[in-house]
Amino acid sequence: MVHKGPTDVKKLLLVTLITSLLGLTLSACSPDQQDAPPAKTDDKASEQSAPAVAVVPEDDDAIRARLSKALPGIEPADLTPSPIAGIYEISKGASIGYISADGRFLIEGDLLDLETETNLSDVRRNNWRQQRVAEISEDKMIIFAPEKYSHTVTVFTDVDCGYCRKLHNQIDTYLKEGIRVRYVFYPLRGEKAASYGKAEAVWCSKDRKAAMTMAKQGKKVTAEACETPVAMHLQAGMELGIRGTPGIISETGELLPGYMPAKTLKARLEPAPVAEKAAGPAAEAG
Repeated sequence: MVHKGPTDVKKLLLVTLITSLLGLTLSACSPDQQDAPPAKTDDKASEQSAPAVAVVPEDDDAIRARLSKALPGIEPADLTPSPIAGIYEISKGASIGYISADGRFLIEGDLLDLETETNLSDVRRNNWRQQRVAEISEDKMIIFAPEKYSHTVTVFTDVDCGYCRKLHNQIDTYLKEGIRVRYVFYPLRGEKAASYGKAEAVWCSKDRKAAMTMAKQGKKVTAEACETPVAMHLQAGMELGIRGTPGIISETGELLPGYMPAKTLKARLEPAPVAEKAAGPAAEAG
């Protein structure tokens, strides 16, 4: 089974929107109307007979309703006014786009506030990820936690992923840094992958934490079949835009793709100036 990452989903969404917008533009004026010469009229007569028409501006609800009808799969609730007048934000999960209120222009890219040096699109994505992760209850996770912790991360993991194993082999260093690690399963190759069955075996084990450690060491884990959250985890990871593992999501909803040593991860989780974050070391993904 092939799973599309957020880039593919975004492209598909944009292609769909562009196709729809082209259809809307082309259907706005028929060829007969375009080719026909304008009818001759008596300007003076028109001025005398034409009644004055007041132009009533559309309200927000009307604009969103009209745009949603023109965009397949987009509901009015998926459209919100952006900070730029006349531009609406389109949001479907972690995918963000922008469209002009008249439906003519579609904008691909992030919206940056240069005054506050804030990526407003990222803020929206992070808020959505935060809400989506909150829908996974902790009793459906495998949690490694120190007695006292200052940060919690949700880690989407594939038990066969090399960098996932590297992270887990160093789990004690994360705990020492005050980082609580909540594992959810994300078999990169989907339901038919060997790691999917291994994830289910880990979940069905009496001691899930010990079984997780064994699986991350490449040891075989066996357990009687039981009901597991692995499929639900996989679906959540796809919606969240996890493209590689480990996929780490912070408490604020920021996606930190790839392995990071404990101290590096802690530094990313601590409040820091924008310049420092931009200069941080790149993460590695398996």
